[in-house]
Amino acid sequence: MRVQRGDDVYTYGDQVTPFHGASIGKLYTTVAVLQLVEEGHIRLDDGIDRHVGSQEIAGLFHADAPAPTILQLLCHESGADDYYEGRSISGPSFREVLRADLDRVWQPSELLDFARERQRPFARPGERFRYSDTGFAVLGRLIEERDGRPYEDAVQTRVLDRAGLADSFLPGWPLRNARLSPCYLGSVDVSQKNALSIGWAGGGVAATPQGFLDFSRALHDGTLVSAAHRGLMGDVRNRVRPGIHYGVGMMELRFGGFSPLLRGLPRVRGHIGSLSTYLFHDEASGTHLALNMHSTSEMARGVRTVISVTQELTR
Repeated sequence: MRVQRGDDVYTYGDQVTPFHGASIGKLYTTVAVLQLVEEGHIRLDDGIDRHVGSQEIAGLFHADAPAPTILQLLCHESGADDYYEGRSISGPSFREVLRADLDRVWQPSELLDFARERQRPFARPGERFRYSDTGFAVLGRLIEERDGRPYEDAVQTRVLDRAGLADSFLPGWPLRNARLSPCYLGSVDVSQKNALSIGWAGGGVAATPQGFLDFSRALHDGTLVSAAHRGLMGDVRNRVRPGIHYGVGMMELRFGGFSPLLRGLPRVRGHIGSLSTYLFHDEASGTHLALNMHSTSEMARGVRTVISVTQELTR
């Protein structure tokens, strides 16, 4: 864990070994998309079919409705199911397939094929919220089409290089020469497994705790996106579950949703990853927090830790 407010820094645990951020990476994808908007390459109200081929998105979204907009994809309102946690209509679930071969390298096209062949859209675009890694995989393809480079290269240049994030990287697959902090999928450490390739545009960035804090600062100080787009990211539109809300590619924790006794705590914005990773910013105090709990089984304990840190900082 690393917490920084102004010149004050608090650390606990390993500060040197990079960890896989899981869905914290959605913030990086969102930044790249919004940069493309600012450059005039795309509009948030564009249908995704204007930029990604019809064959690639066929079967992912409701067939008798217009294709979702880019904004709906960023808000998880596209109507696409989630390849990672969604229900499979035939055969094993994605998680079962993943666990059967943890060294398989997953290509983005295979992630979309699984969603297309094993799942069904759950709503028309704009009708309902459902957290969707499938939607962010489509956004990854959007970035590739309009930036003209592979997703990894686009994010490296647009986000990591632009903000000077030397302690951050996107692991290559097959995984080679990248030492990552342990991260457990259930009881299995997958930090050196190609299974992490499933994250891609929905969560494929690794960094040291300082590296994630540096990204958070660059996001909130205007280095990466305009103030208007930063405000848009934090514009809450949906609730993931009590206490966790969603804007445009960004989460907001409202601690009163976890307990009425926590209503006085400030709201913090950032993202949570399924490997129990956390990156949040408290605008009022200027505090940035990066936390890695190393396991899919530690989500609740991680949230409690974020609450405890926030309580301590507000005393």
